[in-house]
Amino acid sequence: MNPPKTRERGGELLTALFLVLLAVAWIAILVPAVVRARRSAPLITTERFKKGLEVLAEPPASANGRWVVVPPPDDLRDTSSADRVRKQRAVLFHVLVAAVPVTLTAALLLRGGWWEVHIATDFTLAIYVAGLLETQRRRVERRAKVRSLSARRGARGVSPAERAPVYEGRR
Repeated sequence: MNPPKTRERGGELLTALFLVLLAVAWIAILVPAVVRARRSAPLITTERFKKGLEVLAEPPASANGRWVVVPPPDDLRDTSSADRVRKQRAVLFHVLVAAVPVTLTAALLLRGGWWEVHIATDFTLAIYVAGLLETQRRRVERRAKVRSLSARRGARGVSPAERAPVYEGRR
């Protein structure tokens, strides 16, 4: 006997949905990387340098009054790359956390291959959380082992050998 046609369509639909979700995940990872690469490209850097020089250039002869240079407002300032990465990680974490109950609901209501999707989502979230915890552990360890330069600059009478970077762990 041949299986019902609806089961075949459901399997094809689930496969197509999985491939679309996989493509969206790849796009979500690759597009920010490409944007970062373009921002740090030399052409963009030279354009920023040129704009900076234009800001510092002498005002036109027709301009009257006094020119005051002030820093840009906070919303126009570039945030540090660490802040951007932290925000991206938080967004991805929240998306994964939201996907778990959605896939669980779909698995309970629609059955079939949705259980595999739910298990894959759970597994992905678990691996991502493990990666976040490992990143945090390394950051804490780095802070504990490496002394900052600003803390050492306050010390007077320190020999040049002691001014070299010092790591608290093994040498």
